[in-house]
Amino acid sequence: MAREAGEGCQWEGPFHVAARRRKVPRRLKGGSVSVCEYAECERGLGVALSWARLKGAGQASLARSAILARTLQDKVDRWCERLGKGSGSTPRQLLPVYQLVGGKRVQLVSSRGRIGPRKGPGAGPHWKESLRRLARQTFVPENVSSDYWAYARWRFLQRISAAVLSVYSTECMLRAVGVGAKRSLPTAAAFNWLLKDGIGKLGKLGIVAKLGSQYDLELKKFRLLSTAVCDLACGLEMLTPLWPQNFLLLASIGNVGKSVGLSVALATQPAFHKKFALANNMADITAKSQAQHVVADTLGLGLALGVSHAVQSVSPQLRLALPVLSFPILAACDVLLVRNELRAIQLRTLNRDRCQLIASDWVTRGRRVPCPAEVSKVENISFFPFSPEGGWPLEVSQIDECFDDPKHLARFLGMFRREEYMLVPEDRSRASGLLSGRKLRLVFGASVGERAMLKGVLQAAYFRALEGEGNALGLEELVEKSRKLANQNARHFERDVRAGGWQTGQVLLHDSRYKGYVVESDWKKRLG
Repeated sequence: MAREAGEGCQWEGPFHVAARRRKVPRRLKGGSVSVCEYAECERGLGVALSWARLKGAGQASLARSAILARTLQDKVDRWCERLGKGSGSTPRQLLPVYQLVGGKRVQLVSSRGRIGPRKGPGAGPHWKESLRRLARQTFVPENVSSDYWAYARWRFLQRISAAVLSVYSTECMLRAVGVGAKRSLPTAAAFNWLLKDGIGKLGKLGIVAKLGSQYDLELKKFRLLSTAVCDLACGLEMLTPLWPQNFLLLASIGNVGKSVGLSVALATQPAFHKKFALANNMADITAKSQAQHVVADTLGLGLALGVSHAVQSVSPQLRLALPVLSFPILAACDVLLVRNELRAIQLRTLNRDRCQLIASDWVTRGRRVPCPAEVSKVENISFFPFSPEGGWPLEVSQIDECFDDPKHLARFLGMFRREEYMLVPEDRSRASGLLSGRKLRLVFGASVGERAMLKGVLQAAYFRALEGEGNALGLEELVEKSRKLANQNARHFERDVRAGGWQTGQVLLHDSRYKGYVVESDWKKRLG
């Protein structure tokens, strides 16, 4: 309580009675403040407390006295906290309970009838803690896997580069339709703009209807492809000022590309968030990602405007050419950042390329199964043919794509009569003179299961290993030998893959529209 008496301002705390009993005056540097120190003993524990009686000579104001008293009270609270006691009559009790705050354990304390977190000696001001807490609640999701943070970092940088690219492409289209020009035709410009948007939506509808069922098989490939398509679309939009008479054609193609790229990116995002979620908190991760994107897009917009303003002050002609000149750099950065973003995601589902990497390591490196972190660094995220050994890439095909000769078909049906799949080698390198003409085609029956799919990929790994040893066997002999090895080790392979943390319950080698083969029972008897 503070009051102004005849001699000045005097402040007394709740311990003023005890303070008068034991008074040890002490001068503080830079002011006329008397500090009363007294000791109180309880259960053998000496608690040193400090209080102040602020005496002014008439010139000290009430506000200054209150601020100084509050500062000393905070100091007393910190002293008492170390000793396990509060400054009031109620003891401060350390509880054997902790809270996880930002990944750190914070002990709870009971003081003055309330339970709250214990403040450490290095705790900052209250407003700083509030800002940190608000930032965590807005941008940082809880209960995520360890690979989320590397993904979020690359994702944030990629959004900045994509925002800059989008600003420049939009600016070029506005110049192409005549916005800002003296002889602009607003009606024609608006009509062309709306028409190219409509064409873009129709194009997106056609692409999604064609490829939508394959997104789950190749999440990373489609995500990288969507970025490349969006960047090329932005490049086409940047060319519209050079050929304004072809604005509708260029802008429509560009809008189709951007619409398709955006739809693919949005379609693949939930699968990544599902992988990061450790406590069924996909909605929380999605909400925090949107908040991160808002900040990144704003920074990208500010960066684009700042660079444009700086270049404008140097050379107006260079400013007009800035979008086209910066496009190669921005597009390359965008693709590279998305590539690093995808490398950071450690998917545990088994698709064709991840299965090939695991089977190849298991066959050639003493039955060793690589972990998801190792596979994510080297797996194929492009649509080019892929093989761990560099030759004989594996493709999942339908039966009518593999055979032209009925006799050839009958031989393989007889070879795989007890299997739910067929492995068919195709060697056209002699005709074309290129090693790229060699491939392995994996064909599945209509009732194929996950174990048969894994066995087919394992046989492909054995086939490559036998072929790489320089055997003088023919292709069909290599197929038969690799099939026997796969039959002998399929159960061990499946067990080791499952123990390595991979999800073997659903192997993603083909989509729901795949047409498996069925052999008539009479012909099966003849083959057997």
